[in-house]
Amino acid sequence: MTLAPGRRLGPYEITAPLGAGGMGEVYKASDTRLGRTVAIKVLPDHLAKSEDRRRRFTLEAKAISTLNHPHICVLHDVGHEDGVDYLVMECLEGETLAARLRRGPLSWPDALRLGAEMADAVGRAHQAGIVHRDLKPGNVMITPAGAKLMDFGLAKLREPDGQAAEPASQLATETRDGPITDRGTVIGTVGYMAPEQLEGRGADARADVFALGLILYEMVTGQRAFPGDSQASLIASILTTEPPSVSSLRPGCPPAIDRLLTACLAKDPERRWQSAHDLATEIRWVAEGGEDPRGAAAGHAPRRRWERLAWAAAVALLLGALGLVVTRRPAPASTKAVRFALPFPPGWTPAPVGQPVISAGGDAIAVMGVLESRFHLLVHTLDSQGLVKVPDSEDASDPFWSPDGRELVFAVRTELRRFDVARGSVQRLTTLEGPSSGGTWNAAGDILVSANGQLVTVPRGGGAPKVLEVGEPKARLQPQFLPDGRHYLFSAAAGAAGARAVYVGSLDGGGARLLVDNAYEPGYAAASRHLFFVRANVLMAQPFDPGRLEPSGQAMPASEQVVLVPRPATAARGATAAAYAVSANNTLVWQTSGLENLQLTWFDRSGRRLDAVGEPGDYSAPALSPDEKSLAISRRDPRTRTRDIWIYDLVRNTSRRLTFDDTDETGAAWSPDGAFVAYSSTVGGARDIRRRRADGSGVEDVLVPNATVAGGHFVEDWSPDGTLLLHNSWRAGLQPDLLLVRMPPDPGAAPTVFAGTGFAEQMGTFSPDGRWIAYSTNESGRNEVYVSAVPREGAASSRKTLISTSGGIEPRWRKDGKELFYVQGSSVMAVDVAIRGPEIEVGRPRRLFDVTLPEPRRNRFVVSRDGQRFLVNLSLSPLNVPVEVMLNWRPAR
Repeated sequence: MTLAPGRRLGPYEITAPLGAGGMGEVYKASDTRLGRTVAIKVLPDHLAKSEDRRRRFTLEAKAISTLNHPHICVLHDVGHEDGVDYLVMECLEGETLAARLRRGPLSWPDALRLGAEMADAVGRAHQAGIVHRDLKPGNVMITPAGAKLMDFGLAKLREPDGQAAEPASQLATETRDGPITDRGTVIGTVGYMAPEQLEGRGADARADVFALGLILYEMVTGQRAFPGDSQASLIASILTTEPPSVSSLRPGCPPAIDRLLTACLAKDPERRWQSAHDLATEIRWVAEGGEDPRGAAAGHAPRRRWERLAWAAAVALLLGALGLVVTRRPAPASTKAVRFALPFPPGWTPAPVGQPVISAGGDAIAVMGVLESRFHLLVHTLDSQGLVKVPDSEDASDPFWSPDGRELVFAVRTELRRFDVARGSVQRLTTLEGPSSGGTWNAAGDILVSANGQLVTVPRGGGAPKVLEVGEPKARLQPQFLPDGRHYLFSAAAGAAGARAVYVGSLDGGGARLLVDNAYEPGYAAASRHLFFVRANVLMAQPFDPGRLEPSGQAMPASEQVVLVPRPATAARGATAAAYAVSANNTLVWQTSGLENLQLTWFDRSGRRLDAVGEPGDYSAPALSPDEKSLAISRRDPRTRTRDIWIYDLVRNTSRRLTFDDTDETGAAWSPDGAFVAYSSTVGGARDIRRRRADGSGVEDVLVPNATVAGGHFVEDWSPDGTLLLHNSWRAGLQPDLLLVRMPPDPGAAPTVFAGTGFAEQMGTFSPDGRWIAYSTNESGRNEVYVSAVPREGAASSRKTLISTSGGIEPRWRKDGKELFYVQGSSVMAVDVAIRGPEIEVGRPRRLFDVTLPEPRRNRFVVSRDGQRFLVNLSLSPLNVPVEVMLNWRPAR
């Protein structure tokens, strides 16, 4: 297949060929919508006829789509046009590493820099369950931004059942100039394969570590570690010989490179570096002049290196979790930054909600963990051997440490509790007027908590909270004491559009002062005198003068290694929380939000699985069209981690995007005639509600602008007669209310409050006759489903009927109005409903079936008109949200 310039594949216009390889042809193209240059990869005709090659092409798209890393080539889009399957990727400027190596070796500092970048990228792929299996210089681009990994066409993905998606024993071969033999073979490249691959024993992450070692060796020396002129000689060399030392071939290189590569190229995978992440850390250590005078044995180099770094960083608190001996002996000072994932006890997984917190001294950490679908707090301190569950902490939120790290305060709904680590006991401190949104504790014993948008002080021994009068701004969240113990940071909504900002206030009173615009989740590291905050999902650090209480330099990303993305909001916050914390001595703890592995699946009323819709992905908020032939749904982009609206044709089993911005679009509501889809969008900053024609034609228009309330809007439902739009809004910045807006919208008209009690009213849906709204609220202390009549013009709804009896969310009506469905835990429930004039009668809830659902999110299922089929957002595997730690953070130079 040769695509001529001018050929169109969807919105992409081919401009020139770039090259061809074993897995496809690559062209430069123009994205006519966004005006950017992209690279298009297509399967040539002779490969498109092979089912195996087409499967690998799809596998590459799946592999890249789950990855988001600055040193991995970005996948923008996938498509199929006129029989052509294609991938749309970023167009990289530069040359392949293979082309660069033809001119000779790199300087060893450049080789180490590129090696660390590649190892970081491979480590991120391994975290996502992907083994590349074809790492080689030809699959690495050297760009102005550094190394970029390409070509995941031979990657092995971990399937939901834990089995590999691909066999690992087939081989392909090449020399520096091209293939040697074996035209019919497809997996791997012999010259860069690990011994276990060559012997047909499979490939795990350590095979990629072996390949990284081979690439690094070649970059430093200019020659391959294992030469050979044929497949047989290459295999024999890799299996039986040891390469010459780098120092013998390149005098002047640091001797530590030899030890690093010895551990990479060990024949036995058990004696190699066990992760690409550890390898990246070691490469950077060598690049910074690190040396090990003891000459550790290769087989134990990774573990001994980790132990040495950990002690040097004085992090005995985490060594216990790693199964090492912990003592209180003083540790030598170190400025070496060390990063690792916090290990969880067997059976526990990190929770996808909540936020890790660290004590001021960096010697105590608290995180949310999940065991058997229950959420609890876990703590790790200097004296504990691993993470320990906090009693009475189920469904806790917003923890914070005492100054000495010996006590932890947390909220369970509106009750504030204190955990004494040494005694293992929990004490009730007080009951707040509303949900907590973070707190802080100074050395003088003052406890400051955000409750229902106000800052209140609480006695250390318990007692009634006292409101701290600080004036403007309102809706104050996440207070953090500064080192003087009198001043504190906090974030609050700033202006009518609802953008948050960081302020500084004082226990001595007086008005708060604005520090940083468009920022939230403040923190402070006294050791480096840096103010931390989150802006556009990026953790920022800015020099800060604690004496003058103002920033003293430019804000920069805290580290390219720290990735923060939107997190599910807790009921208390009502706003997306960034999962990070920083100690006074510069230890960072953070948690990213991984992509969910979900499959839209039809079930019958008995729970029998019927058909699947589309491919697995990270979906939310499905909405059936009125004729049930189409589905609108939010789908998260693996590259940007933001969501777009997609339309699925349920008859033809095809899909297409409805929105294309890199901002976040979520939720969906169909107009009664099926012509429009309304959704929430962050294009204008805080969320507004927009609509677009369901066929994608025309332009989107704004139905509810974001300036009308402080928090933003999420669309819920469209009334059957088309005259009302139901949405929820954080009017006070803390809890969502349900509001009604007349359609067509009147820019000067204020919305009608349907339900606004100060608790979380959301997930509303109109009855088929448009007279009632079913919704959920947590006003009783847990979420329950209620039904209330749609208010008359100018009157708020006041009368409501309880539907659920033991908790419930996400109500759905049967189209004849005689049955309501909702979710209780992992069960789909049903309730008979009888509407008799102005009254509504309900029966006893009954369980229909249990199903594995993702963690609570908006609208995880929809129901067919006859109530016989349920399209469920089925969770295929647990969400991976590791808690990561960086010791001795320091600003980039």
